[in-house]
Amino acid sequence: TEDVPHIVDFGLARREAGEVTMTLEGQVFGTPAYAPPEQVRGDANQADGRSDVYSLGVVLFELLTGERPFRGNIQMILQRVIYEDAPSPRSYNGNVPQDLETICLRCLEKVPSKRFQTAADLRDDLRRYLEGVPIHARPVSSLERGKKWIKRHPTTSLLVTCIVLLTITAVTGISWQWNKSVTAQRNHAHTQVTSVLNAEPQ
Repeated sequence: TEDVPHIVDFGLARREAGEVTMTLEGQVFGTPAYAPPEQVRGDANQADGRSDVYSLGVVLFELLTGERPFRGNIQMILQRVIYEDAPSPRSYNGNVPQDLETICLRCLEKVPSKRFQTAADLRDDLRRYLEGVPIHARPVSSLERGKKWIKRHPTTSLLVTCIVLLTITAVTGISWQWNKSVTAQRNHAHTQVTSVLNAEPQ
């Protein structure tokens, strides 16, 4: 249709009908900095509308901070997109409102099911922000962040757990020994005092 703009991605996105596109299984197409984890891994069958939500999240991050979430050479970016959580926009620009950061990071979730499920859902939450009403997206809890960290760093988390357990064991042992020593000294002092009090006058 004349005078109507069209967006052409040359098959980088997968349509709902599932027809063949230029995105081939096991290969990475598109700009790495804007590509979602499932596309970077080469899982073409996993790419859908939520993949576009991720890319919109990168654009929003860039608008808010002037930076992309992940920087470096191509290999570094690909690794970070897959394994690292997006940084906080507020860590780059402290003037970014909390709600906008929450919306942005919701778009950039690694797991598609945790993102906005459609671009319309993203649009609606942005409208709620602009209208000054509560948004639907919620910040990631500390517990959830901890679970993500453990999942991404199983060896390190196991090492940290072992160190903490050893520290607790050591502190418990030292405390027990100290209490035992104090009790022994107290009993010894009590015995001496009792002996002095019970001693017959010379």
